[in-house]
Amino acid sequence: MIAGRSQPDGGVGARREAGADSDCGSPAPEPCIRGRNASMTALNACTTPLQALLDRDSGREGVESATRSIARGRELSRLGLEEAVAEIRRRASAGLLNRGLSLSLPFFDDRTLELRHREISVVPRGRVRFVPAFVVLACEREVDAVRRDPALDETTRQHLVEALQRLADAFRP
Repeated sequence: MIAGRSQPDGGVGARREAGADSDCGSPAPEPCIRGRNASMTALNACTTPLQALLDRDSGREGVESATRSIARGRELSRLGLEEAVAEIRRRASAGLLNRGLSLSLPFFDDRTLELRHREISVVPRGRVRFVPAFVVLACEREVDAVRRDPALDETTRQHLVEALQRLADAFRP
């Protein structure tokens, strides 16, 4: 998920805090809210089948079931990353990221067998013009943090580092 800010009071991102204004920079906030709701519905539609498959597999015994669940989770996180890259590019071309950008990078935790998100601040709030190199720098910082994170097991850490490198590569010149 992406939380970009085009107005000082809120963001154009898919995530909104409770009680936040619905102004997203468009003349009529109604289409913006519908667009956000549609994005959240689409994201939930993607995660619901995975969660159902994980729930179904959780009752089974054996390594094969866990391996399938991990593969499905990693595939879902890969798709989430591709969607985030496309959304960043779309918003950058529209000039909607000049007031900050934070990412919620999806990854699959092998230990808990659940899809989680890693929060990354790319451009802090303010009036900073978005430059794709900021994404690369933020990913490099986050790779160092992931490598030092004791809460992640080795395979999760490895796949999260690979996802961060793919994200950085998407914005390298």
